[in-house]
Amino acid sequence: MSGCSLNSLDPRRFMEIVPNREKKIAMASNEYDVSETYANKLARSLHPGVQHMVVYSVIEHNPIVRSYVLKMVDPLARPAYFNAGQYISVQIDADGKKLCRPYSISSSPEDSGKGFYRITVKLQEGGLATEHIFNNWSQGTYVDVSEPMGVFTYEPLRDSKHIVGVAGGSGVTPFMSLAKAISEGSEDCSLTLLYGNKDEESILMKEELDSICSKCSLVKVNYIIGNITSDHISQALSESPCGNNTSVFVCGSQNMYKYIKTQLDAVYETRCMDKSLIKKYIRYEYFGEIYSKDSSYDCPEYVNISVKIKDKKVSFTASCEDTILRSLEKNGIPALSGCRSGECGYCRSKLISGRVYIPQQSDGRRLADNKNSYIHPCCSFPMSDIEMEVPTVK
Repeated sequence: MSGCSLNSLDPRRFMEIVPNREKKIAMASNEYDVSETYANKLARSLHPGVQHMVVYSVIEHNPIVRSYVLKMVDPLARPAYFNAGQYISVQIDADGKKLCRPYSISSSPEDSGKGFYRITVKLQEGGLATEHIFNNWSQGTYVDVSEPMGVFTYEPLRDSKHIVGVAGGSGVTPFMSLAKAISEGSEDCSLTLLYGNKDEESILMKEELDSICSKCSLVKVNYIIGNITSDHISQALSESPCGNNTSVFVCGSQNMYKYIKTQLDAVYETRCMDKSLIKKYIRYEYFGEIYSKDSSYDCPEYVNISVKIKDKKVSFTASCEDTILRSLEKNGIPALSGCRSGECGYCRSKLISGRVYIPQQSDGRRLADNKNSYIHPCCSFPMSDIEMEVPTVK
């Protein structure tokens, strides 16, 4: 303020302040621009909707499993932050059919800050999406993906400080992300992973897992050739600092879930554990395709599905062995989807008439939706001719 005095100030400038302010207010828009508030900027960064990405590199683990490193098309942008254990839904245009498929993120949450995701894809025989990915994705391929989704994550208010992970085959991917997050200090828990495979050649990312274990005492991996049994789980619980109150996270195929449930029942029986705690401490990763319904339910082989989309109607014949979502996709009808297992509700649609079968473990509808005949096509099997209304894909 040196060299400045009150005598040097022009009083007329003070008289101009109010008129100038009124001019600027008059020139401003009547609409308040909320897009640039800090809260909205943060919301957009965490929930961007669609993210435009490109394949940066491809890692081949074996002939039927590959990992794809994805970066943002815009070099200045960063992919949305995620919690270890979440997935992204990938949009695919396969032979003119619009598909969405969920894949676990196998990189760490910190890697999103470095500008990339890594997803791991297993080739499914006859799988339209995975065959398209294996045949068409290479370095430089453009890919649209959703924001991170899913609840197969560590939650301190719900879960114990120690987790026993049970993984089969490619089900290791969310645990890879969790192991990295623990070693990097972004998750405050410890992990013992029981990783089952049919043979040693099927073990995925073993070098990475071993490297994490050698550097971080909070992560341990037990490689199991063959089935993971109740003895393996019981031993892991015995060694856990949380004892019987240890959280158990399970990720693998649908057949594996059914088997592991029997093994967990045996563990609870032999350890005289409180079965009322199962809901609190046992977590299953249910995202991914449901391939068959309960064979005990009687229904015709084929049915007619009539679909109302906006202002048009489409009808087609569908197999009762396919979910309604798969039938929609097979007939070229664009349909919203995320988890493909009834959990996220992204495909929520109105059932106007007809009957459907929904596996109990996949029925994630709210009570009001159940009462008002809303279904999740990704986990609903037709049991009669049906008429329905599906949301429009934007």
